[in-house]
Amino acid sequence: MAQQKTVAGDTTPAVWRDIAKYVTTPEYKFGSQLTWMAENDVRILIGTDSGVPGTKFDQLKLSMELYEELGFARGDIIDMVTTGAAEALGIGHKTGDLRVGLAADLLIVAGNPLNDLNCLHRPHRVIVQGVVYSQHDLGDEQS
Repeated sequence: MAQQKTVAGDTTPAVWRDIAKYVTTPEYKFGSQLTWMAENDVRILIGTDSGVPGTKFDQLKLSMELYEELGFARGDIIDMVTTGAAEALGIGHKTGDLRVGLAADLLIVAGNPLNDLNCLHRPHRVIVQGVVYSQHDLGDEQS
């Protein structure tokens, strides 16, 4: 996969923690295929099963937590869902990074996700296509 520059798309279910409890055999550890791919230089796109009943579209942060649990560095995880994803999709020249001239939607949180991914559960503001949404606008469905 790495030699052919194949990108693996991971669609982590929101209930991955529940599933992982039942997969106790070391060779079948939940997520082991992800660490194997990373160790073998396969680019991974972090995703979710959004759209499946019971899975909200805002649960990317839960998928990110799986990678943290598997031992991925937080900076690498953030890169995988931003710059890495944009590059893999062929739109890195338009978005995926905070640089002049690139389009960006922003999630503003109290805290630093490089220190604690949990701060992503508590956005203070979100900016989408230049429109600012406050915490009040976002509602109470923050998990």
